Amino acid sequence: FIIIYNCKKGVILSNYWYRLDNAAMIFPPVSGKKSPNTFCLSATLDSKINKMVLQTSVSQVVKSEDTFRVRLKKGVFWYYLEENDKEPIVLDETPNFMEYIDYRYDDNYLFKVFVKDNKISIVFFHALTDGTGGLYFLKQVIYRYLVNMGEEVDTEGLVKPIEVPTVNADSTDKFMEVRKKKTEKKIAEEKAFKLSGTPFKVFGTGIILGECNTLQVKEIAKKYEATVTGYLCGVYMYSLYKAYIENRNVKNKKICISIPVNIRNRHPSTTKRNFSLVVRVSYDFSKPVALEYIIKECVNQLKTKITTEQLDAQIKFNTGAETNPLMRIVPRFIKTAVLKIAYSIRGTKQESTNLSNIGVVELPEDMAKHIEKMHFILQASKTTQKNFSVLGLNDKLYMSFSRRHVECDAEKWFFRTLEENGVDVILSSNYQEARK
Repeated sequence: FIIIYNCKKGVILSNYWYRLDNAAMIFPPVSGKKSPNTFCLSATLDSKINKMVLQTSVSQVVKSEDTFRVRLKKGVFWYYLEENDKEPIVLDETPNFMEYIDYRYDDNYLFKVFVKDNKISIVFFHALTDGTGGLYFLKQVIYRYLVNMGEEVDTEGLVKPIEVPTVNADSTDKFMEVRKKKTEKKIAEEKAFKLSGTPFKVFGTGIILGECNTLQVKEIAKKYEATVTGYLCGVYMYSLYKAYIENRNVKNKKICISIPVNIRNRHPSTTKRNFSLVVRVSYDFSKPVALEYIIKECVNQLKTKITTEQLDAQIKFNTGAETNPLMRIVPRFIKTAVLKIAYSIRGTKQESTNLSNIGVVELPEDMAKHIEKMHFILQASKTTQKNFSVLGLNDKLYMSFSRRHVECDAEKWFFRTLEENGVDVILSSNYQEARK
């Protein structure tokens, strides 16, 4: 009873430990090699990375950040996070570096740091944090690395200085705090078209990166009376239709794009754990329409679904099972089975793909001058075979597509449409389809 009570209240016991946040609870039961549920944040610096200095820097950050100095454990009733006293290992990047993080082995951390030439990449298991939390960690690592390399860095209030102690605000689940508010009814969702294609000969993920001028995209989006996310969502929706549905015998023509929304601005918080929600934008392509109308529909749906009232309603819905008295005392192995079924019904069947825009990365000038580019990649999986993610830095927009099959027609349509709209794009690929 003491364990259940303290777990419910989020009290830190032993050295420290706490339950997974509400958004993270689904990931341990449903994740594996085919569905890794990872994302990667990387930064390319202006000189080759000194691996030993990077190792020291990562260790320093981990020692000062309780949120990331954890390992995943299996409890009787729930998974939980416990303090990890091992040294994090910096690894050389491999072709499949973004795959599933098996937290039972190596250093037991829920993230992996990789180095290749002048690039630092950090892959996170989503049970640990979301994009905002991951970005915070990457910025801290780069900052410590530059300082350890002898650079003088004025943080300008954008990065936590080394001498400032960390205040752990992550012992409680922020979702449960918001749940107490009175909310309206959550908007219902339907089954979506599923993307599929020819598997790669060698298991892995196909990555296509696009780089363009942010101002160009903003100007085009403005013509459509859309935000950057709304515009990119519309173009992506149109590209998926052209690649997978047009002129094909498809029964379900409803494409649904899941879009994570950071709710720290709606409910102020400095948490580095998951504190975002997924809203879904959809369109039924039973009748072909123009790109302009698709973008308008995406913008309208986003406006409707990202209101504070709707987001709060979703939090209340998502936390319902967790607060159920009966569910609390059900053993973990039964909860795992229930969560897997719920995920297959509500999680994977209601989305075709994901679009995640982490926004503009703010860096102090002393750090920004050493960073040539950054990327944010949301890993694809067996159930969601293509994902699209975006990150802004300085005057550049960095777009990333990940996929689990050979065909990349949607990416071709997407970038072709951007160029037809007047956006100049530079492309690169890891050519996963050519691996033997």
